[in-house]
Amino acid sequence: MSFNKFFRDFELSKPIETGLQWFLALVWRLGDSMLLGIPYMAPGLRDRFRERMTVTSAWVLVIALAAWLVTSVYPNPVTSVINLILAGLGIIELGSRLGDIGKNLMTWLSGAYAAKTEADLEQAGRAFGSVFDEAVYTGLELLITSKVFRAAERLIAGRFPIPEWFSARWREIWRRNASAEDASHLREEESRPRERDEERQNREEAKPKEEETPAQKVKAALQGPGAQVPPFPTWPVVGSVLGIAAIAGGGLAASYLATKGKADES
Repeated sequence: MSFNKFFRDFELSKPIETGLQWFLALVWRLGDSMLLGIPYMAPGLRDRFRERMTVTSAWVLVIALAAWLVTSVYPNPVTSVINLILAGLGIIELGSRLGDIGKNLMTWLSGAYAAKTEADLEQAGRAFGSVFDEAVYTGLELLITSKVFRAAERLIAGRFPIPEWFSARWREIWRRNASAEDASHLREEESRPRERDEERQNREEAKPKEEETPAQKVKAALQGPGAQVPPFPTWPVVGSVLGIAAIAGGGLAASYLATKGKADES
């Protein structure tokens, strides 16, 4: 079974598992269309966007906008599940600042939200590039330099890995547009996460082994031998939801994510 970024089959009888799928699909569409839209930005704004944004900031922004979109603009039966995810991500405090940016980007956001085909995502991407003006950049700069956003960014960067497809395409976009100086800066930026990963791995290996938690078992199932799944940060979200599901007599998210087949970008 392939991961479907156009998934919308939320079921009230299966709120945890289908709600999680629903939200991840929306995040994927927003991230995909934003990357498609960067080349359509005005050159001056695109350069400033690159100077201000990192791949981590962009990923956090996509998650935050997806959450804002479904809770503030298009509330529906899945909203209560997204609120649980919001609590786990620690981005609900972004509030009105996020809303101000979202309103200015509604042509893009609504297009990605409603997209049902790759052509729709391409069109949404073009909209991102065309509506990204000086006002959007100013609002974005204020948002991502705020203490609240930096706290959310650290949380997600530390606990929820950026999908490889997202970071790879981010690098490719800026390689195509970068000058030699920008390319050097990009190589330096890429080396820092690797160094931090190595330090974190060394610390983890030095720790005594502990019994796996349910969320860790989900992660192992997702990343185990032969598992071909999109590297979305599903396991910490599942961890925050598992307790609620268990109280309700469920555990639905864990069983779904542990047993379903491969996922890809198609």
